[in-house]
Amino acid sequence: MMLPIGSLVFKWIFSVAVLGFWFLISFYNWIEYCPPLLRDPFASIAEEYDYIVVGAGSAGSVVALRLAEDANKTVLLIEAGPMGGRLLDVPAFLPLFQTSPLDYAYETVTQEYAMLGLKNHICKWPRGKLVGGTGRFNNMIYARGHPNDFAEWYANATDFDYDRDILHYFKKSENFIASNFDPKYHSKNGPLNVQDSIFVTDLSDNMLEAARYFGIPVRDLNGEKSTGFMKTHVNMLNGARYSTGHYLLDNKPKNLELLTMTQVEEILFKSNFEARAVRAVKFGVTKKIRAKEAVVLSAGTVDTAKLLMLSGIGPKSDLEKLGIQVKADLAVGENLHDHVSTGIDLFKVKSETLDLLDVTAPFHYLVKGKGAWTTAQCDALGAMHTDCFRSKDFDVCSDKKKSPPDLQIMALPMGFISDNGAFLRHIIGIKDNIWDEYTSNLIGNQTITLLPIVTKPKSRGFIKLRDGNPESKPIIDPKYLSDKEDVDVLIRGLEILREFIEAPSMRKMGAELYTKKLPGCEQFQFDSRSYWECYVRHLTLTIYHPVGTAKMGESSNPSTVVGFDFKVHGINKLFVADASVIPTIPSANTNAATVMIAEKAADSIKHITFLNSGFSKLKDIFFHSIIPHTKHFCTNIFHIL
Repeated sequence: MMLPIGSLVFKWIFSVAVLGFWFLISFYNWIEYCPPLLRDPFASIAEEYDYIVVGAGSAGSVVALRLAEDANKTVLLIEAGPMGGRLLDVPAFLPLFQTSPLDYAYETVTQEYAMLGLKNHICKWPRGKLVGGTGRFNNMIYARGHPNDFAEWYANATDFDYDRDILHYFKKSENFIASNFDPKYHSKNGPLNVQDSIFVTDLSDNMLEAARYFGIPVRDLNGEKSTGFMKTHVNMLNGARYSTGHYLLDNKPKNLELLTMTQVEEILFKSNFEARAVRAVKFGVTKKIRAKEAVVLSAGTVDTAKLLMLSGIGPKSDLEKLGIQVKADLAVGENLHDHVSTGIDLFKVKSETLDLLDVTAPFHYLVKGKGAWTTAQCDALGAMHTDCFRSKDFDVCSDKKKSPPDLQIMALPMGFISDNGAFLRHIIGIKDNIWDEYTSNLIGNQTITLLPIVTKPKSRGFIKLRDGNPESKPIIDPKYLSDKEDVDVLIRGLEILREFIEAPSMRKMGAELYTKKLPGCEQFQFDSRSYWECYVRHLTLTIYHPVGTAKMGESSNPSTVVGFDFKVHGINKLFVADASVIPTIPSANTNAATVMIAEKAADSIKHITFLNSGFSKLKDIFFHSIIPHTKHFCTNIFHIL
């Protein structure tokens, strides 16, 4: 359906205005970027705290708050970026953060098996650099995954109990105000606000109706069953995104100090086996800050691994080559994996879709806290075992599977051509020839994006230091699609989506496949398996869920970095609590699981430090009271005798 020329002109004008808004976002917190001229940037910071938490993202914000629940303990939370402001919380403007000063703007190395249709075969990895971390960049989707996802983590633990060890912490972490509240699976008063999407398009109901047409249940996937379809749960409040970082800023106690615009460059050790302090830099000034009880790393999958290695914890051979003294020879940076997808602008429709450039959208958002700008950009979410699609009984088939679902489907009511090539194509990095010869032909049409996602990728990559300079970006190689099973799942996902758009509800909105051949795949017959494999390897997309670089597990396993208590193997008083500890990625978006990990880790850290404190007191009593008195008693007896 072609749009009137006047509408297209307006969209181009509005696109320019949006880019102007991006520049405003980039420097919204300019005061925090300006170094103080006449005072020490660490003037308000003490020499020692009970706990130091590095990273105020989804996990770090929660860990710091939980550790500060003891009013007798002092907590320092260090964040490399600014606090951020409410202007940054318009849900629809998520893409505008990318490549701004609020983004670490990481990139992978050239990929051999994937991203062939992206410039230099490189995948852009935005990572949040502000309070809330990447939780301020995401689509706000709340999805937990399947219980068996977490059973995989504790495969060798005989006493693992999902309700006690996992569900309890999911419930503790959430403030569930969405519909169909079930106290068995949900709770209130946690730091992560969960609600129903405020704004969805017709795509939502049509996708759910299509699911029912194929015998797939529609229900709360964060409840009793983890397979099926649902309208998306999101982390929002009053129409704005609401991360754990927001909760932190709204509820920060007096014994928790938040230090922003500060980069931690190294963990400092006592006798090379006990974390004792961190070396932090703010506006060029360096300060050593001591931690009495523990240092907790919550800097994320990339930066936690980077900081560990800079501090001498990582693969011995790699660190020695860079001249870094090795404190612990551990597999830091290994086991990197991520959810991948495909399907840019692959489906056209005739009904109206999401229009973020609608002239009335700003009014509805600013005045009512509603409208298109409140969108999470995902109208519906599905999870399934691909073998169970079109089965006679979906639930019976799913229940027989011992593994989590292998496919997730996200339904986005817009395509990447929605801004006419002004911005979205660049944040993905689509090659110019693909844009010019393939994607741009869709401008003037209504498109939707139906993403098949590999939930349990087999491909594994790594993160390594480029050098010993803390300011250097690390080498990131996820080795996307290096395992052919991941390709097979994506192709099967595309086949399922092809069938989905034939459902009556999808035909009603005019859904159809875009049949133009992708440049680079012209030699294959369209719609053949060979064509789709070529397509998948060219237009590979990350879902921005990297995990695993500080893998959790038993110390006897050489591939692990931290124990089930989140303590780094062989190092006292050093813990990791973020997505880097995840051994195998959940079959859902990872933010909910990351916050759950933070809750679980905080309990573990408090328990361990309490025991350590008790041991220290006993040691003091023994050496400063019992031994001296015993020595005095023995001396007197000797003189009497």
